[in-house]
Amino acid sequence: MLFVVFVFVMLGLLEIDIIQRNLASEGGATGTRLVSTCREIAHKIRKYMAVRTLMSLLTGLAVWAFTALIGLELAPAWGVITFALNYIPFIGPLVAALLPTVFSLVQYGSFRTAATVFIGMNLIQFFSGSYIEPRFAGATLAISPFAILLAVFFWGFMWGLAGAFIGMQLTIAAFTICEQSPSTRWIAQILSGRRVTG
Repeated sequence: MLFVVFVFVMLGLLEIDIIQRNLASEGGATGTRLVSTCREIAHKIRKYMAVRTLMSLLTGLAVWAFTALIGLELAPAWGVITFALNYIPFIGPLVAALLPTVFSLVQYGSFRTAATVFIGMNLIQFFSGSYIEPRFAGATLAISPFAILLAVFFWGFMWGLAGAFIGMQLTIAAFTICEQSPSTRWIAQILSGRRVTG
């Protein structure tokens, strides 16, 4: 499934300039509005990826500090590995927690120390991925943290790892499309996480 999603994305990206030109020249007012909506979606997805990168960096730094504090060897490497794996939903953070746990068992030969490392790594990942990042991304994109978590879990459930990868991007696209139409704007407003006045 992940391969199929990758192939469709690559094929779509190859034709993006042609489609944009055709919509702008032949689509009239609807085509122009569609191009504008797509640009807004792309802008929001870039913002989301910037937030994701920043949160992965902060998580990697927290893991580096934690592993250095408990005296685990290769602490900078654990931080870099966590940063890279944080882009993979669900599986990435789990692997990033398991690797130093197994390494600590080899280094110290103590199940108690390994359990401490595992709990500490999971607390960092949980606090970063389930609390800070949804709130930060929600404030940046005007989407509620609940909707962000729901999107990742829903699309992950529907399409597995591929869905978890593109779930947030699909949600951003859906919200942006809802914002553009007066008949569906209320959906984006309800799940924006912001108080509607008036």
